[in-house]
Amino acid sequence: MATLQQTGSLLNLPAELRNQIYNYIAYDDQNAKLIAYDRVLALPLPISQTSRRIRWEFNGIYGSVPLEHATHFTVVNNHFCTWEFILSLGKIPTTPAVGVDRTVVLKIQLKDSSTTENLLLFVKTLAGSIASAPKTVDLVRSLQYRITFDEGSLDLDAQRVTLGRLAKRYRFHHPEGEQRVFEKIYWAFAEEAERVDGVSVKQYALGCWSKKGGGFGFV
Repeated sequence: MATLQQTGSLLNLPAELRNQIYNYIAYDDQNAKLIAYDRVLALPLPISQTSRRIRWEFNGIYGSVPLEHATHFTVVNNHFCTWEFILSLGKIPTTPAVGVDRTVVLKIQLKDSSTTENLLLFVKTLAGSIASAPKTVDLVRSLQYRITFDEGSLDLDAQRVTLGRLAKRYRFHHPEGEQRVFEKIYWAFAEEAERVDGVSVKQYALGCWSKKGGGFGFV
């Protein structure tokens, strides 16, 4: 965070020079967060928190930077909603600007209301995008997966059993492309569940784990 003295020094510079500085910062670190499917929200940078005037001047430039220059997107999806994902994906440029190293994270918010049918369709859609949509193939393949849920809002052991059984189905009865997509979701869930209740990913992968409060879970 800039000090008051540094902020004053910046404002004392000619407007043209300030704009050059703003422009450099905006293009050098252009993060973006894609919220669900209906809007794109650019994450604020520290410089915009220094004073009202600097925020007003900087955000005018920062908000006009094309999304091709964004270095990070988070696609938020609720309960494996396929149509939300399709609309969200359409807002991300298929090709980043030259020299931009882009990261795209698919953040799936999970609840007990998330159904197996939703998951199956979601996996099929993602795998189909890789197979049939040349413009988005690299974007979908490079997705990093993250599962989130509120503690207490999800029966973790029941969800572990459901995903464990589906893993066996995908391994033997689904195309390879769908299997790869499902595995990313499976491991993302296992890692987040371990963070919440301590059941290790390794135990879960072996199909037998010690349940919180006593007993064992099996797949």
